[in-house]
Amino acid sequence: MKSGPDVQATPAADIEIDGHVGKVVDLQLSPRYTRSCLGAAAPIEDVLMSTFPRDFGFYTLSLEGTERVRLVLLDLGGGDVVGIAIEASPANWQAMLNDATPIVQSFTFK
Repeated sequence: MKSGPDVQATPAADIEIDGHVGKVVDLQLSPRYTRSCLGAAAPIEDVLMSTFPRDFGFYTLSLEGTERVRLVLLDLGGGDVVGIAIEASPANWQAMLNDATPIVQSFTFK
């Protein structure tokens, strides 16, 4: 993933969880970004949208205002990919990463 005029992204880094390899990237809206939805209190942009054939109608990962997201994408094999998002405000970002990262690293996939 690359940074652009709307979304800033860190360079993708390698990650391995439960023997599955993937990439991890941190995302946030550019400070210059101003688009928003009607009635929203802050700028907002969808960065990932996926349709599911069953269970969910859709899933959207959005960035709003100064929120930050760590996105982990793991290759589970057989054409399956799992996405894990850790979201927090800048004020809580490091504390959230400190708390959530060991939990994410403990995931097992069957």
